[in-house]
Amino acid sequence: MSVFEFNRKKLHHLAEEAGFGSENDMTGAERLLLKCVALGAWGDCDRDRLDEEQKIIRSKLFEWLLICPTLRTLLHPKGVQIIGATFEQELDLEDAWIDVPLWLYDCTFKCDIILRRARTRTLALQRCKIQSFAADGINVKGSVLLSEAEAEGEVRLVGAKIGGSLTCNGSKFRHAGNKALAADRIEVIGSVFLRRDFEAQGCVSLNNSRIKGALHVYDSSLRNEKGGGQLEAVALDLRGAVIEGLLWFVDPEEHSLPTKITGRVMLRHASVGQLIDSPEVWKPTDGRGPVPAALDGFTYDSLGLADGAIEVDFRKEWLERGIECSDTFAPQPYTQLAKVFREAGYEDRAKKILIARGWQRLDRMRGKLGFWNPKLSWLHGMLLGFGYRIRVPLLGLIVLAALGTWRFNIGWQDEQFNPAVPFIYNSFKKTGGWGVSVGEEQRWPHPYNEKFAEELKEYPKFQPFIYSLDTLLPIVNLHQEDFWMPTGYYRWYMWFHIGAGWFFTTMAVVGFTGLVRKE
Repeated sequence: MSVFEFNRKKLHHLAEEAGFGSENDMTGAERLLLKCVALGAWGDCDRDRLDEEQKIIRSKLFEWLLICPTLRTLLHPKGVQIIGATFEQELDLEDAWIDVPLWLYDCTFKCDIILRRARTRTLALQRCKIQSFAADGINVKGSVLLSEAEAEGEVRLVGAKIGGSLTCNGSKFRHAGNKALAADRIEVIGSVFLRRDFEAQGCVSLNNSRIKGALHVYDSSLRNEKGGGQLEAVALDLRGAVIEGLLWFVDPEEHSLPTKITGRVMLRHASVGQLIDSPEVWKPTDGRGPVPAALDGFTYDSLGLADGAIEVDFRKEWLERGIECSDTFAPQPYTQLAKVFREAGYEDRAKKILIARGWQRLDRMRGKLGFWNPKLSWLHGMLLGFGYRIRVPLLGLIVLAALGTWRFNIGWQDEQFNPAVPFIYNSFKKTGGWGVSVGEEQRWPHPYNEKFAEELKEYPKFQPFIYSLDTLLPIVNLHQEDFWMPTGYYRWYMWFHIGAGWFFTTMAVVGFTGLVRKE
């Protein structure tokens, strides 16, 4: 007789002494349970063709088997491996120290499962049907496997510590209007998988969680609604979560199979290594509006390259919907996205996002900025893009230079310009042209004589384009404005030209130097 067969017989004997009856009094599933934990084999109720009554395992027997200290040496290191069993009574393993893995496959729990603050090696409830699952504070050295499970109540893993991964692929958690999966403050060394037709009717809550690996939320459906189908409830709550790896909302290979979300997504103050999403994730579902995501304080190192993920128009809408989730305007989401764009080499996209931030701030703060601030801010946005665009001031200078050239040329043709130097103006007026005259009547106090003839010959010729630039740009001197002065209407236009030049030049300088940017 092998040691494992000896352990099986010993377990039956101890179970009888503990009041669970002899081997003949037990159901087929209970005999399989004692056999599999002693031999390290799988106990398959379906393969043994057990009827529904024979598939029942008493919860008290199961609890006794796992937590009785005298039985630990009799349990095989592979632990519990059972398929197709039924539990009709509450399974209470609160604060239990379970020294073997638990592998339960295709089992039915017609009662609650309680594993609060329990400790075990591996916990697997795959393809199981359960009511509610309470495992707050559980400590699992390996992984927690809940793949293809169905739960009609809340699945709780609040404050759990998992040394491997948390896998819920293909599971259906239904607790509408409440939390379907409550895993707040969970610590996972591996990754969290909510994919392959994962479905949650109720909130999936991972707020303040710590995940060393990645969070996979794609090819899944997250739905949480309130009365009337309003998107007021939270479908996915990641507030304050730290995900060192990637946050997947689309398939990592094909960039397809996006998450279908009905409800809000809370990402406030969450931190992820890389955000992998696409416009398909956030588009309207079931005729409802686009999915809003609360983004205040949300940080990420980079964006994935799924189709449309780095398009500016999509990201603007994404950020605007995030504002809808907040009572006050928060510039951080815009600044964060611009930082990611800039570090990825998309400087133009970063500037567009920062300009959008300025317009949103102006729109949300309207009525709180006094009378003049909104007007000045609007002008700031139109001319300088809130400090991130100098194209408009430069274009304004170009237009003014062309307009000035045209107007000043017409003024010259109409003889509306005179020399600005006094003695040359005097000669110009006496001769009606560029001659030299020494008459008896002098307009100026000093005598006019032949020594000014050479200066008249060297007097700068009027050039409309150069004159336009000289009066327009206050930071250059092209020696035209000092020598010619318009009269009548053209003098008024010259003063406008100078003022407009000062304004647009100043705007261009402060825009180029970034003096008016507000990070």
